[in-house]
Amino acid sequence: MPISGLWIRSFSMFFLPPVLTLAALVAAVHVIDRAAEWRVRRGEASGLVDLQRETLLGEFRSIESDVLFLAQQQRLVDFASGRTSARDAIEREYIHFCAAKRRYDQIRFLDLDGVEQIRVNFADGTPAVVPESGLQAKAGRYYVDAALEIDPGEVYVSRFDLNVEHGVLEEPRKPVIRFATPVFDASGAKRGILVLNYLGARLLGHVADLATSFVGSSMLVDAEGYWLVGPSPDDEWGFALGIERRFSSEYPFAWKRMTTERRGIVTTDAGIFAFETIDSENPLHFVAHAPRRDVARRPARVLQRLLLVYGVMVALVATLAAFLARASTLRSAQDAKIRDSETRLRALTTRLLDTQEEERRAIARDLHDDLGQLVTATSLDLQRAQAESSDERRGAAIGHALASTEMLLERVHEIATRLRPTVLDDFGLRDALQSLAAEFESARGVSVRTALGERGLDLPTEVSQNLFRIVQEALTNVTRHAEASEVEIELAAHPDRVELRIADDGRGFDPAAVDQGRLGVLGMRERAELLGGTLVVSSAPGDGTRIEVVIPRPDHEGQHRTEARTKD
Repeated sequence: MPISGLWIRSFSMFFLPPVLTLAALVAAVHVIDRAAEWRVRRGEASGLVDLQRETLLGEFRSIESDVLFLAQQQRLVDFASGRTSARDAIEREYIHFCAAKRRYDQIRFLDLDGVEQIRVNFADGTPAVVPESGLQAKAGRYYVDAALEIDPGEVYVSRFDLNVEHGVLEEPRKPVIRFATPVFDASGAKRGILVLNYLGARLLGHVADLATSFVGSSMLVDAEGYWLVGPSPDDEWGFALGIERRFSSEYPFAWKRMTTERRGIVTTDAGIFAFETIDSENPLHFVAHAPRRDVARRPARVLQRLLLVYGVMVALVATLAAFLARASTLRSAQDAKIRDSETRLRALTTRLLDTQEEERRAIARDLHDDLGQLVTATSLDLQRAQAESSDERRGAAIGHALASTEMLLERVHEIATRLRPTVLDDFGLRDALQSLAAEFESARGVSVRTALGERGLDLPTEVSQNLFRIVQEALTNVTRHAEASEVEIELAAHPDRVELRIADDGRGFDPAAVDQGRLGVLGMRERAELLGGTLVVSSAPGDGTRIEVVIPRPDHEGQHRTEARTKD
């Protein structure tokens, strides 16, 4: 079957809507899936930092409990009060404590001058007492000065940094957090501070374990924006190693939010950042970072599968659309044949209307000639009977019969006129319309203005008959529905067309709310279309009604029927 314009249009009609709908569905599924993925990743990131924060706080609470417990031991109070004999007992106690806890690198007691008086190291898993010759002076260290300033029962938590011994960074690196609290003698006087060096590697291990299933990176950032745990080991402990690269400079927007809010989620071009902050003198920020490329990876794979399915569906739709386009083309050919049949049927309808007009003409002639003569004869007989009778009652009855006879004559004349106005045949369409307008104005009391052009309008009988019937039906509608006070009838003949307009100032109607297929309107439209013309009804509530008819002006009597047969 050759491809034609009709086939292409049909194929497009069947192919484009489902394909575009499928494309929109794929796009919608992808957007929804991507949004869901972002929500899931945000939830995972938020849950991770929340869990990490709770883990750290739990560890900190345990450490603070330990340092307060050790600082309030009676042996340490006695030693701080000057009883040096308590040293050995305290050192043994700290050795056992280190061995049991296994999380403290050092336990130290420093006097008010910052000089170590007692120290136990936990080296290579074995606690050991540092002899007095190995004790160091820590005066001027920030954590010593800060711990000496706090009140009883308070614990100072230092920044998370790397341990320094004798002014040198200890190797291998040893992350520590120092927990310190003041120590008081028996009289309540401050005598020094107790310091626990917490092994930070233990905490960092817990944090890393919690993040093993997280798609992205888990970070720990200090108050200055340096990574303690970063995306790469080379980025960590920058403040101690002289590395300038830090979180605050790499992700300034996220950092700004972290420094103003305790917790939250930030989405930037770099991805999702969920953060939780430990509020203290040296804050720590837990950050879960899901890079944008990682978040988009799974939705991208889903989209690839959807596009594969979409391609298969497009191929199926194209096959079905081609089949339906072929069927539609064949059906259109059949419809063309049906339209030809309808054209022939319309021609038969025209013939039927012509026959009806002939019948009406014959009936009108019979009513007017035969019945009129009969009634006239009856009237004459009754007149003679009235003249010869002297009975008053008979005279009254005969008078009544005469009146009835006159009414019957008028009625016969009216019926004859309605069935077939003789003036249409005798004088043409213009005079017939003028007569119709006068009779309507007289009978209905409605003013009728006419503009029917010059006399001598030469139109075929078929055109004159149908235009007359259209006006007749329009005036009937005015009587039944319009409640009008004035009607205008205009007839204009042009070289190529005849225009007819009937307008009234009645109440009008809403064309959308009225059945346009009712017999009156349908009959008028059918008559116009049979002549190859058009009929348009315009109206609005309160604005009257206007009927406009345009009929092509034929060159000869039979042209309309040819046009009617060939009209699509």
